Amino acid sequence: MLTYSSDYTNILPYIVLCILAARMVCWWIIFRKMHIRPWLCLVPIIGDYQIFRRCWRGWPYVVLTSLTIVLSIIVPLTGYMDMNLPFPGYIKTRLLSLALICYLLLQILKYKHLAFAFGHDILFLMGLLFLNPIFLGILALPGSRFSIYRAKLRGEALKRHNLAYRTKTEGILSLVCALLLLGAAAAHVADFVLTEHQP
Repeated sequence: MLTYSSDYTNILPYIVLCILAARMVCWWIIFRKMHIRPWLCLVPIIGDYQIFRRCWRGWPYVVLTSLTIVLSIIVPLTGYMDMNLPFPGYIKTRLLSLALICYLLLQILKYKHLAFAFGHDILFLMGLLFLNPIFLGILALPGSRFSIYRAKLRGEALKRHNLAYRTKTEGILSLVCALLLLGAAAAHVADFVLTEHQP
């Protein structure tokens, strides 16, 4: 039987705790920059709603959150409580997959509009999605400025607008992180394909 070193497992909870604390500090600063009461970042659903309302619109958040909650809680409860509802197994699986898609769409929309509101681009959005603590720290830096005007831009107006409040360092960091993430994804797919087709 394999045994693992206890040093890493002892340190891991402290690392996670430090990352969560750093994220909370970053959110607190970001909420202050957005002129939202900072303590709202400590309330999970209300805090996200405030970001949507300030950076975009509130109703997509309400719709997607309601769908996520209904699909991820009520559908499994039918199995646990032995309810005789006409839910075959494959339909439950599809509904839970739909709940996951709603949640991911919610996160993508939140970070997309947050990145645009602070003058960043799609590469920065990828950083917020995959390397969240680092890129939240960049948004919390004094150089990052929130603009309600940029947050409300749509379509062609957003393309024409100069999203250049970021420094060159932030742009290079966004590009490097995006390339690393694409490389990691490509390596994962290649590993999966090669292991699946071995004789």
